[in-house]
Amino acid sequence: MIENCDDRIETREAVVAKKSELVEALFEGYANEAWAAEELVRLLPRQLAWFDEAWVRTKLEELAKRSQNAEVSASALLKLAERLAASRSTAEDKARAVEVRARIERDYASTSAARSLLVEREASAYQVGGKPHDFEATDPDGAKFKLSDYRGKVVMLDFWGFW
Repeated sequence: MIENCDDRIETREAVVAKKSELVEALFEGYANEAWAAEELVRLLPRQLAWFDEAWVRTKLEELAKRSQNAEVSASALLKLAERLAASRSTAEDKARAVEVRARIERDYASTSAARSLLVEREASAYQVGGKPHDFEATDPDGAKFKLSDYRGKVVMLDFWGFW
């Protein structure tokens, strides 16, 4: 209904009022439902034609606060952090995004949102300039070494095997 009410209402003000009313009804009745972690969180940014970015961010925060479902709250906060960290965001917004991500990891550690942040952080180690995980190996002469022994030096790793 939220997506299509603009087809049935004449004025912009009336559409905005109806969409606001419907969002409130969804929050009131369904903020604790498991499906809200995906559907409500996806719905809010799609309303940017009718509302501004501040409204989307406020509603994501409100959903996170109102829901008693940790998955819904964490999902809403993760979407908020993504929007705060966008390339067009201010330095203050980007700093807040870091705080929101830390909150997800601290307060919602068992959620899929926290797991996705962990995967993202671990993957960043494999980007240029990332810090790889240390490992131990043996060179062709039988001497043991660790990757960390070469910290600060250029290292080329060649992984191969017989599969």
